[in-house]
Amino acid sequence: MKVTQLKKFAKIAIGAAALLGVSSVAMASGTNDPFVELATTVDGWAKGALGKSICTMMVIGGGLFGLAKNSPYPMLSGVGGAAVMHYGPNIISNILGAGATIA
Repeated sequence: MKVTQLKKFAKIAIGAAALLGVSSVAMASGTNDPFVELATTVDGWAKGALGKSICTMMVIGGGLFGLAKNSPYPMLSGVGGAAVMHYGPNIISNILGAGATIA
């Protein structure tokens, strides 16, 4: 075998091994995930009183900076940040929950 053919064969073998490894990880993802508890905790914080108070502080802070700079843009960025913080966890849960079952 020539050296170039051997290198090409090695690349194909590594690629096949990587695909097999990824498929086994995908099959195992539905069993025991150590980050489920962390995701649940952070989701509860974002949807609970902490998330609402941070959103309120974003809107108030944006309004105060808008008054100080005499510009509406800080207020709009505060409202935008609050909207992302409020609706973001639901959007992420819906996107990731749609393809979670691999059978």
